[in-house]
Amino acid sequence: MSPRAKRRRSRPELVTSPDAPARPDLHRLLAGIARTAARVCEANDALVYLVEGEQVRFVAHYGRLVAVRALGGLSAAFDRTPGGQALRTGRAVHVRDLPAIAASTYPDIVAINRMVGARTVLAMPVLRDRKAVGLITIRRRRTQAFTPKQIALLRTFADHAATAIDNAHLAAELAARNAALGEALAHQTATSRVLEVTRLDSVFEIIPKAEAAISPRIAPVHTQAAACA
Repeated sequence: MSPRAKRRRSRPELVTSPDAPARPDLHRLLAGIARTAARVCEANDALVYLVEGEQVRFVAHYGRLVAVRALGGLSAAFDRTPGGQALRTGRAVHVRDLPAIAASTYPDIVAINRMVGARTVLAMPVLRDRKAVGLITIRRRRTQAFTPKQIALLRTFADHAATAIDNAHLAAELAARNAALGEALAHQTATSRVLEVTRLDSVFEIIPKAEAAISPRIAPVHTQAAACA
């Protein structure tokens, strides 16, 4: 195998949720944010979630670490994990050595992390009007804290994600309004056609009656004219 082929095989995988066709532009953008965040912050991977009520949907993953949950799947939003804490508090949660404190502080992640093998974790909430609407988590296999600059960068990526989510909501609302307007116009057009046909039918009914009313008055004129001839 050539060195180029080996490099191609070793590249991290960029994956988006299988329900991406519902919001393809948003999911592609979030996947791009995950990729950039992992690279710039020197993390082994990045995961992106969207909040849906009391749950989060796993929508994008980039990197070499195992993503235990299935893409597109739902899980508890406010569980006892670094991500759950970030969503509850609306603040970044930075854990330098996760295995050392997981059992006492983040018990819901213990079993999962045995399979993943993450050591350092940084969970950043995506905030919209001070409300958590998503989550970006980056992880490292090695025990090495993220620098203040890297934390600030991830916060910037979260702000970009919040803008993208907001634009997606606005686009969905606009599409819904346009659809409703289209239905209203279609109904109005159909009603207008019915009224137009009704008016024409009324006209066709009136014409014979008018002719019948006029005919007796015309007949004597024709008769008199014939007599004069």
